[in-house]
Parts: sequence; C-alpha cells; structure tokens
Amino acid sequence: MPALTEADECDILIAAALRFDGYSYAESVRLEIADFDRRVGPDVTNSDAPAEEKFAALFALQRFLFKWGGERLPTYSPEWKRFRELFLATAESVPPRSFAAEGYFDHWQARYAPRVSECIALVRRIHEETAYVSQTQDLDWVGRSVSLDVLQPLAHRAVECDHCFRPERQAEWGRVAVRPAAGADTVPKLPYVGKRYGDAAPRVLVMMLNPGGKPAAHKPQRSRLGADFRDAGISYPQYVEGLARLVPQWGFGAVVRWLKMIGLRPDEVCWLNVALCGVAGDDYFPELFATCFEKHTRRMIRAITPDVVLLCGKTKLKPFVKPIADLGPQVCLTSHYRPMYTNTGQKEIARVRDWLSDWRA
Repeated sequence: MPALTEADECDILIAAALRFDGYSYAESVRLEIADFDRRVGPDVTNSDAPAEEKFAALFALQRFLFKWGGERLPTYSPEWKRFRELFLATAESVPPRSFAAEGYFDHWQARYAPRVSECIALVRRIHEETAYVSQTQDLDWVGRSVSLDVLQPLAHRAVECDHCFRPERQAEWGRVAVRPAAGADTVPKLPYVGKRYGDAAPRVLVMMLNPGGKPAAHKPQRSRLGADFRDAGISYPQYVEGLARLVPQWGFGAVVRWLKMIGLRPDEVCWLNVALCGVAGDDYFPELFATCFEKHTRRMIRAITPDVVLLCGKTKLKPFVKPIADLGPQVCLTSHYRPMYTNTGQKEIARVRDWLSDWRA
C-alpha cells in the first residue's frame, strides 16, 4: 500500500469529519450546527467535552471550510489550525453507532481506520510545521500579505540557519564540508512574492536550484536587504518590496524577458530556490539540496500555496517533482531560462505557455 503523503491530508480530514452524522446529532441535542464548536472550548487538547461534541465540532468545521463560506481560507488560517486539532483529538475514537454517517463511516473504516497511526502522524507533522496566522481578519486573501504574514517566521528561521555548514555534516554526507559563499551571497536568498500574486490565476511559483555564484550588480543590494531583515532592521514585507525593485536586473534582464515569453508578469509570480544559501565555489550536491528542501523550502511552498510550480532545471530538479506535487500544486518540469533563444528553448517556452493556457481553460 502506498505511503500517505500531504496530498492525502484533505481526504483524511474530510473522511474523519463526515463519518459522524452532524445533522442527526444537531436534531437530538436541539442545537444549530454553528454552535457545535463553541461547546468544545478554546483548548481542544485539554478540553473535557464529551467525544460526541468534539466529533460535532469537527463536522461543523468541515462543513464551513469546504462548503459554507470558508472554502478560500488558506490552510494556515486559525480555522484550519482548529480543524487539525479536532482531528488529532478524535482520530482514534469511534463515533457512536447512532450517529455513524452511512457511507462515510464505512469509507473511513475501510480506508483509514487500519492506518490511523499513519494518518495522525501525517496530520500532526503538517500541523506542527505550519506557521498559522493568529486571526482570520489579519488575512488579505486577494493580496500578497496572505503569503508574507506566514512566510516571515519561516524566513527568519532560514536566515539564522547554518546547518549545512557545520563540521558534523562532513561525516554525515561523506564528503568535504561546504563553506558559505563570500561577498554578496552571504545571506540566504529568501522567496520573492509578487505584489499581484494573490490575484493571479493561476498562482505560479517559479523554482530554480540555487542562487547563482556569478557576480551581478543587484546582488550586493539583495545581500544588504537580507542582512537588514536578519538583523531585524526591516520586516519581511519590506524585504520583498526592496527585492521587487531588483527583479528587472535578475539574469541581466533575461528573467523578465523569459517570464513574458511564457505569458507571466514578474509581479504575479513567486520565486524560490530549492537551496537558499550561496555555497563557496557553487559546490552544491544532491544531499545538500534535499536537506535544505526538508528544513526550509518545503514549508515555504506550503505557505505560498501555489496552484502551479514551474521547476526550472529538467535534470537536477526532477527529484523534487513528486515531493512538491504531494503538497498540492500541479508541477511543470521545464528548462532553465538561459537557453530561451535557442530552437530547443523556444520549443520549451511554447510548451510551458500552452500548459499554462490549458490550466486557465
């Protein structure tokens, strides 16, 4: 049986919630479904509410998040936080037979009950790795602040990380330890979020492998922005605002030209590398990429909530297609932007442009 992945989370949560017949329960206790969650109290973990009330609260949140107005809330909203907490509090329990929902109960029992420990481990990991916002009203769903609010703590964690440069990595990886890049590449390159990203359809995340080691005029400015953010001189939104002014210089202008060729605007996309740090001599290798992805990049992708991820590097980025697809977005593996004026590059641009057009259709 295939291992459960993050792509299975929604089905697990829905099946767990709908195995309980909340409508019948509402009639029996003469309560509105909207009142269920308040009876559990704010602390789900330590609540002494009966199991039936926790099941009812889980059912009510599922209805809200997937049908009654909460469909567009991001999975780092307070409502999703509570949804996962209620799942963790009820997953190993069995609803009373009198409130077992026909069809849904059998689906849970057949598909997930035998693997309930795996389901709990998956949801708990996602829950613990998610940087939730504190209040729903803080979310600007149609603007970039959706991503920036939740990315800020992840970005702080990234700029403070020296994991790959520690001496113990040499024994772990069986090779000479890598050193951080000098000069303008000393600070990790954090995600760029275009100001119109929240309105874009689809929301596109462009991913490259690592920060390039070649000198460029914009790099010292990017490094200063990163250092100011690391030292708490500026906020993450201010970092992104400063980064936006540098985008026209990326790749000596080639990045913007490439985006336009595939039908995208620079202010409508996000941009992220698998490996965030610059490494001396561009001495990157697969274990380093995998380590940075697990410690930082995967969490950032989840926070950015893209519809589509363009992985730009057909050979070295191929191992990340499935892990990223498991997070939910559709993944298009394509070439780097550099060969865009070659015959092969032009064909690849046409393929990606058509792929995006099909998505919009």
